[in-house]
Amino acid sequence: MAKNKQQNGFTLIEAVVTTAIVALMSALVVAGTNGARERFQVRNAAQQFASDLRETILMTKNGVNATDCVSSVPPVPRECSSYQIVVSADGNSYTREVVVGATYYRSVPFVLPGGTKLSPIDTTSFDFLHFPLVTTGGTLNYTVESKNDYSIKTYVCVTPGGVVSVKTSSCL
Repeated sequence: MAKNKQQNGFTLIEAVVTTAIVALMSALVVAGTNGARERFQVRNAAQQFASDLRETILMTKNGVNATDCVSSVPPVPRECSSYQIVVSADGNSYTREVVVGATYYRSVPFVLPGGTKLSPIDTTSFDFLHFPLVTTGGTLNYTVESKNDYSIKTYVCVTPGGVVSVKTSSCL
């Protein structure tokens, strides 16, 4: 009489194929989330920069004076509530400075999140002059981009009237 053996468990081939499929799917998920993480960082940095630009424009429009600004003939709100945004050479940070004539007071630094870079399209500095609001240099266009993947970028645009927008395509 022949004995009928039942097999329990998986064969070695089945275990290897299953492991390979799981590894392939994990690699695809990790690769997809890295790009999403970089896009999020770039978008977040662009939103923060746009927010700081809006704050600077509001401070300028409302005549908010810097605390350590020395006016030649107090009170001269135009002198102490004119600001300049300056991007660092490496694009990792920018500053907001109070401008009185040729003197800069109260430089406030802002650092971009790691993995992102700010690149001015038109100019590395931009002035906001108080009363009435005047922006020098015409339209201001910046890109915030990933340091690892230069195709991931977001545009920050400022019109001569002081309207700030964040776009995924060019400011033009």
